[in-house]
Amino acid sequence: MTDVHVSLPPARAAGPDGLALGIDISEPMLQRAVRNEAGPQVGFIRADAQRLPLRDDTVDAVVSTAVLQLVPNPTAALAEMARVLRPGGRLAVMVPTAGPLARFWQQLPNVGAHAFGEDEIGDILEEQGFASVRVKNLGSIQWVRGTNG
Repeated sequence: MTDVHVSLPPARAAGPDGLALGIDISEPMLQRAVRNEAGPQVGFIRADAQRLPLRDDTVDAVVSTAVLQLVPNPTAALAEMARVLRPGGRLAVMVPTAGPLARFWQQLPNVGAHAFGEDEIGDILEEQGFASVRVKNLGSIQWVRGTNG
């Protein structure tokens, strides 16, 4: 299996004086990240996405890839991302979507993950004051980006 180095682009964007910070609630996932992604501009902390241990308005950008579907309260996690983002900070989120099967997916008992409706994440971000919200659907996944208002 080839490991995907997800921290490289954010570390490069952070530059020599910046820091790309990976956050996960799972200790095994953090251990894997440290083993595969460590670098001079990369750090990792164990935390809940719904209660980020960061000060308000301190982060330039947030990238959340395949996380929100596993969080009990995705709206709370998005609110936390907004809280730590500085004004004008950028957010990019990738989530699975139910697409045309959204109604079917919503009827299933709790399967431990959430598939989002086509406008769900974009609507939440706009309600939280994000500007320039853009949604791009790619089959069963969706990228949503916006700028903290």
